[in-house]
Amino acid sequence: MQMRKCANVKKCKCEIVQMCKYKNEKITLIKVIKNNMKKGFEKFNFYLVQLEKLLVAAAKSKNAALYLYENDCRTKVFMLQGLSKLYANMHNEKRFTKTKDAFKAIEDLLGAIDYYDNFYKDFLADKNIPEAIQKATLSKKVQSIADLNFLLEDKKWINSDKPKVEKIRKKIEKLDWEEEEKEIEGI
Repeated sequence: MQMRKCANVKKCKCEIVQMCKYKNEKITLIKVIKNNMKKGFEKFNFYLVQLEKLLVAAAKSKNAALYLYENDCRTKVFMLQGLSKLYANMHNEKRFTKTKDAFKAIEDLLGAIDYYDNFYKDFLADKNIPEAIQKATLSKKVQSIADLNFLLEDKKWINSDKPKVEKIRKKIEKLDWEEEEKEIEGI
């Protein structure tokens, strides 16, 4: 993999770690190496890069929601949701409340898929559970998958010229982040 300097050299010193083709456009996944930005952005970007990789791969799969569920996307969005909640209380409340809600919507649906999937597996293993209950549980899982697929497309997480992760990164990158010492005090 070739490493290149970021086009935005004045603002940050990062390297491009991976170039992906996504809907005939290049998606740049960056890893912040050393920069003039604060640690807060680095924390977000760490999980945004992981989420972006998953979303690019999910968009290429037959079922994006199922791909995300099977590849531990829930942990990434849970961490981003938590960071958003933390920074909403000590930084730009409006911006971080919006990002928290966006990540929470995905995390909730991944949680629903997980919930019904685990019950379904348990019900299949137990011969005492009526088939109607097994089918109802499977139906709820399938509906949760469909809901997540709709959300991913509707909110432009996938299959978009300007994916939501990219928009979130640009908006939070521009924020006036606190120095590390002040951030620790705020936490």
